Amino acid sequence: MSAGEGSLTFTIGAELATSQSIGFRVYDTYPNRNGTDTDQTVAVYSSVESKLKGLIVGSRLGVIRTAAINGYAMSMMSSEQAETICLIGAGHHAYYQLKAALTVRNPKKVILFNRTQEKANTLRDRIIREYKNKFDCVVIDEVEEGVKTADIIICATSSPKPILDASWIKDGAYLSSIGPKFADRHELPKNIRQRASVIVTDALDQLQSYSKPHFLGDTSDVVSLETFDAPNNPTGYHVFLSSGRSGTEVVVGDRIIDYLNHQQ
Repeated sequence: MSAGEGSLTFTIGAELATSQSIGFRVYDTYPNRNGTDTDQTVAVYSSVESKLKGLIVGSRLGVIRTAAINGYAMSMMSSEQAETICLIGAGHHAYYQLKAALTVRNPKKVILFNRTQEKANTLRDRIIREYKNKFDCVVIDEVEEGVKTADIIICATSSPKPILDASWIKDGAYLSSIGPKFADRHELPKNIRQRASVIVTDALDQLQSYSKPHFLGDTSDVVSLETFDAPNNPTGYHVFLSSGRSGTEVVVGDRIIDYLNHQQ
């Protein structure tokens, strides 16, 4: 719905197998002049009781939703014996991406890299406080060092140019990207598919309908997470390109509302 300099965008979501929840998300595309994340509103309804279960307002749910999707993809696509996680980025998204990873995997070491080392140090201190030395958590100066040793690599930046080289990634590793994926702005290198045994996304229809050309060019070989089946190829690595499946905010929001109700 357009009006003035921007518009309101609505996305619909539902989960009818267990929670019988249905709802929508609405966010605006108006010019953001203060540099903060755009707020969104998610409304969750019960299709069984025919009533509004709750409203969630703010930008954090979108961040949590993206992390939850990557956590699920990681549980499907990465090795259960993964010992080392390399997180590139130290912002709001990066923190929740790592939290999701630590929910589905139990690494011995977490490596952090950020172009501003002070932010990486702050994130390291936060993780150490929360996980109480359950694993080693270190900050590195050169991203290549972390990528080459990692079993799981999480790219959570807004970088308009590649932040790693495909040749650094070892066979059997899992690589995820939540950053830009356009031909003129992309955090992964264009040759990422050369040694990839499979490239997966959570929303194939969204990925193939981007308003700008995709950095991979032809995306016909990208597989939907819904139909993912681990390849038998012993070489190469698995790549997950997060598209942010529309409507999943409703499902995650429903779980959060149920959790909060049970805490009362």
